[in-house]
Amino acid sequence: MIRRPLFAAILAAALAALLLPAVSTASDHLIVVKHRKIRSFGGFAAQGAMPNTTNAEAVFGPGVILANTDTTCFVSYDPEGVTITFADFGNPGTPACDPSAGRAQIIVASKHGWRTNRGLAVGDTLKRLKKLYREKKLRHGIWELVGRRSSIGPSGHQAVLEGFVAHGHVTGFAAFPRSAGD
Repeated sequence: MIRRPLFAAILAAALAALLLPAVSTASDHLIVVKHRKIRSFGGFAAQGAMPNTTNAEAVFGPGVILANTDTTCFVSYDPEGVTITFADFGNPGTPACDPSAGRAQIIVASKHGWRTNRGLAVGDTLKRLKKLYREKKLRHGIWELVGRRSSIGPSGHQAVLEGFVAHGHVTGFAAFPRSAGD
């Protein structure tokens, strides 16, 4: 027989679990760009020592592999609204989803709650984007929020953070840590 105080505590815990929103695995849904580099993407060190599938799973929870080849691995972390492209340009024969090979190359977030360290969030207006990112550029229908010079490619330029806009509102972000190289 369960005692009345214990039963009340169990009932309260069960009700709280039903009524409180689910806890997100990403620590803060914050995209941090400093010195034109992606420093953190929701707690994932995109340009850290090991920006691989194991560390992404530790932050975002289990992912679903959408594609896996020797050079590219696409993983969806759907509860977080995140998709990461891991790339491997130096380990032929090892799948890019293997934590010893693939490194974060492109990260896309499209769920409400994601925001940049300047305060731009999914759902914000285009007007707010233009106010917070005065150096922004519209390229091929995508807003480049932060860019940098590069010796790779003919343009001498690379995007670091982009914003997607539809119907006057921010619908997502793409970050380019390029941890696997270019």
